[in-house]
Amino acid sequence: MLLNERVERTELTVLKLLNLRMEIPDDAKHRLSILQKGYEGELRFDESSAWLAEKFLILRDLFLDYDGNKFQIDTLIITQKCIVVCEVKYYQGNYYYEDGEFRNITTRKKIKNPLHQLSRCKTLLSQLLQKHGFHLSIDGNVIFNHPEFFLYDAPQDKPIIYLPQLNQYLHNLSGLPSVLNDGHHRIAQFLLERHIANPPFELPFSYDFNGMRKGFCCGRCGSFFVSSGGRNLVCNNCGFEEELGTAVLRCVEEIRLLFPELKITTKLVYEWCGVEGGRKRVMRILNKHFKKMGYGKHVYFI
Repeated sequence: MLLNERVERTELTVLKLLNLRMEIPDDAKHRLSILQKGYEGELRFDESSAWLAEKFLILRDLFLDYDGNKFQIDTLIITQKCIVVCEVKYYQGNYYYEDGEFRNITTRKKIKNPLHQLSRCKTLLSQLLQKHGFHLSIDGNVIFNHPEFFLYDAPQDKPIIYLPQLNQYLHNLSGLPSVLNDGHHRIAQFLLERHIANPPFELPFSYDFNGMRKGFCCGRCGSFFVSSGGRNLVCNNCGFEEELGTAVLRCVEEIRLLFPELKITTKLVYEWCGVEGGRKRVMRILNKHFKKMGYGKHVYFI
């Protein structure tokens, strides 16, 4: 049984929006690239492993805290006799393993050791569960699922799964005992309740409303090369067509996410997206979908 859906992390969503509407620093672009690749790899693993939900309890993208130690679990599978932690890495390119470290073969730079991450997650998860009276052994593997990843001098005694091994690994998982009882469901419910839905993050730069590029962008490819055709918007880059009202609501969510301190007003939304037909058209859309607060010039929407 799949108990929760994977959703894009707020940090990734924010960086994507800012990258569309302003020039972000190089370190932020690097962080954006890492998050995008990681999310893609997790989605690919979800596709590969979804069928296991017929036998086991599956939780995705858990962000937990044990005594101030925060940790993230990409995928957690509850079987009859153990919990399996899957640490998914969508690394691309050639790496080598030396003296217990992973290094890029071109730059020789050391990367964060995913085996250490897996070990830390297993330890903290075990301590968290035992503290609350749950006793189930914990296993786990690091899964490299990018088709263009290769690790030279790979250790053979480490819990690592490569893409060519993935189907067999999942098949072996499916063979584990799968008689689940209320105790297994209590563990799953406990973890869902402890999950931090919006983990805090800090951006390495500041931004403001006036510095943003204004206008509609395509809801599929992010291009600003869109044109209005009455009730719809059409992207001239990828051909995606979207109802105008839907696009305005998407813009409202962008403003709320990037500027939570600002009140949603007709003027603000009109300035952000520039709807043809003026503010009255924006007001009609806002009136239809939100609750109006205040009077006269002080009207805003929640």
